[in-house]
Amino acid sequence: MNVTRRTFLKGSAAAAFAAAFGCASKDRPPVEGTGHWERPFRLKSGTETTTICCFCGVGCGAIVTSATVDGEVQVVNLEGDPDHPINQGALCSKGSALSQIPNAPDFDLAREPDGNDGARLVQPLKRAPGGTEWQPITWSTAISEIAAKIQSVRDTGFVTTDGSARTVNRTERVYSLGGASLDNEECYLLVKMLRALGLVYIEHQARI
Repeated sequence: MNVTRRTFLKGSAAAAFAAAFGCASKDRPPVEGTGHWERPFRLKSGTETTTICCFCGVGCGAIVTSATVDGEVQVVNLEGDPDHPINQGALCSKGSALSQIPNAPDFDLAREPDGNDGARLVQPLKRAPGGTEWQPITWSTAISEIAAKIQSVRDTGFVTTDGSARTVNRTERVYSLGGASLDNEECYLLVKMLRALGLVYIEHQARI
């Protein structure tokens, strides 16, 4: 298709006019006194609540509609908040899946896991080297063992100088991948700690 500059400008003007005409349609009048457009699709039952997506540090707004289903309160509709200044009604694939968190059958963190029923774990598990069974351990034990392993790997592969005898003080054996549920403040503290350890391979899930 051969598109000239004149044809492109005509098409752009026509598209802009169509968009403006659609926004001015009488089917979507602004709510009186607010200046915002009324959402044409609204559930007849349920309670609407505004919330913030927890999956990254952007802070997109969402509108959650909850209702009682089979005796339990569940999320029956989820959409982006059109009045939110960040996402203006849009949600990414992670944000669109927010309802899977409260609607998941294993959402009750107080329930102990029973076999392989898929219940969410409430305490760390450890499998000894060569072992076949997972054994529950305390959080303090898990944190201490993880910290000891990180320090051991860091110290073993710590590089003080590069090929030109320049001081670098880094470790190339430890890599950090941040989770998308971390907010900006948590990422700030995490990166300060990683830099102090000498890490150079630092990435975040939201960028991948």
